[in-house]
Order: sequence, then structure tokens, then C-alpha cells
Amino acid sequence: MIYPAKGIIIVNHAGEDVIEMIKNKEVVAVITIGDDTTTICGDILARFGIRAIGITDGDRDEILKNPVILKGSVIFLIKNMRDDDAGKILEDSLDLNKKYSYEELLNEIKRIFDNNNICYEEFIY
Repeated sequence: MIYPAKGIIIVNHAGEDVIEMIKNKEVVAVITIGDDTTTICGDILARFGIRAIGITDGDRDEILKNPVILKGSVIFLIKNMRDDDAGKILEDSLDLNKKYSYEELLNEIKRIFDNNNICYEEFIY
């Protein structure tokens, strides 16, 4: 899903499409859902200077051996449900008509997770 007017792109298990999604757009962040999606997108986005916010559950297939993740990116490791389910809650709950700064977006994601009893560990790059 692309919300270019608001600078947010959500990539749900389709990492190979991220270059087309970011092309010619001002992007605050790309939210990636899925371990391998986060790895692939994070590596691609780092080359464009775009931070990723990854929603993962730890079932990575090691598609990339040494991915690069841009400094300032944040990965949420979901502890009590699948990343697909947490991602769906996030997509349904985010106000995508609002323009967020990167920090505001991170805080909103944490608020949504906390309000929905989604347990996570946060990794800041």
C-alpha cells in the first residue's frame, strides 16, 4: 500500500516491489511486514537513504546473508503473534490521512501495539 502524499509506504510480503513504490516519492519511512521482506527492503532502502520500520516475528529464511539496514531504522520483533497479524492490526489502526514525522510514526506504532496487547522487542539500528 502506498500513501505518498503522507510519506508512508507499507510493504506486506512483497519486498521485490519496493523500488517501484519509492520511485519519485518523498518518503518518511517504509513499514515492512515480514522477516524476509524487512531484510530485502531494508537493504534496498539503505541504498536510497530511506529508513525502514520492520514488523517481524523471527522466522527469517536468511535470503540475504549480510543485509545493510540504514542507521535510524527500527525493527519490531513481535513476541505474541505472527508478524502478519500484527501488521494487519497496524494497517487497520494507523491514521493514513495524517502526515507523520519519523518519530511520530514510531510512537504511533508503539501506541497501537500497546493498545492491542502486542508484545514486542525493539531493535534500533
